[in-house]
Amino acid sequence: MGRRLTEEQRKKILQKRKQNRLVTIKIIGIFVLILLVFIGGRIIISKIFSNDNAIDTNKEIVNESNKESNKESDKEIKKDTVKELVKDTQSEGDISVDVLNNGDDNAKTGKIENKYANEKISKADLDKKIASLPDILKRKIELYPESETTVIRYQEAKEKNISKDISIDFENSKLFDRKVKLPYLNQWDERWGYEKVDDQYIAISGCGPTSLSMVYSGLTGDISKNPYEMAKFAFENGWYDKQGGKYELFNSGAQKLGLKSKEIKSNEDSIKKNLDDGNVIVALVVPNGYNDFSQTGGHYIILTDYNEENKLVIYDVNSYNNTNKTWSFDRVLAQTKVLYSISK
Repeated sequence: MGRRLTEEQRKKILQKRKQNRLVTIKIIGIFVLILLVFIGGRIIISKIFSNDNAIDTNKEIVNESNKESNKESDKEIKKDTVKELVKDTQSEGDISVDVLNNGDDNAKTGKIENKYANEKISKADLDKKIASLPDILKRKIELYPESETTVIRYQEAKEKNISKDISIDFENSKLFDRKVKLPYLNQWDERWGYEKVDDQYIAISGCGPTSLSMVYSGLTGDISKNPYEMAKFAFENGWYDKQGGKYELFNSGAQKLGLKSKEIKSNEDSIKKNLDDGNVIVALVVPNGYNDFSQTGGHYIILTDYNEENKLVIYDVNSYNNTNKTWSFDRVLAQTKVLYSISK
């Protein structure tokens, strides 16, 4: 038979069990408390970092906003500065808004093109503008219709103080898809076409000085001799008058500017040899039944290269269209009176 527990022993066992349960409850309570503290800490830390990120984000937004604000302020300052410059210089009589805008009109495109060619004008306005032109300029349009879009701006050009600077043309020439990159200058350009030397417009008789201006600036990089300055230089030295440029302009005139110049034979072999040597050639051309370059008397064009198809690449100061074409040797030589080979 088993041994029976006394009443006192049973009480001790029950009391011990009760103590064990209390210990277990305490342990569980402590564990739960630790767990709650841990979870609470995570939540608090998370909120702190969240607030920090929000602060950083707000700072970034504020910084970006300040940057944009500063940019706008800079723009306004620049605008105001330009306005002040224009106001100051206009009061001195040195410049006009048109001078500042001229650079935009002649932006670098790498192309030789008339910036007014595609402008639309009503027939009534066109007729009115042509009617107001001097007779010699009306005749210019009749003989060379390509010049119309610029020549009709004669009155505006006379009233404005337009810069004759050719730096944009010089920089634009560097982008030309041509072996020889001369700045393209047109004799009826509004910057100088309606200035007179020996009582005649450069637009009418200035092909010689304009051609030499192109050659000189292209070979030397000196852009101080724009067509108007070159026309005055030529006139003062007796190589240019109201009838146009004389032969000596591309011989004695070129040499006085520090260039080398010589007359060469008017044949294909001579042209190729001089072009292959890196020279440019100025050709005095006459209509001779073709009228490609001139409708009346003599005219100067510049030969700079020939392509794989044996066609000449030229610059014609009286025609964007002619300049953007290539020409057979026979066609050019049939209209050529004299050739000058020019180099640095």
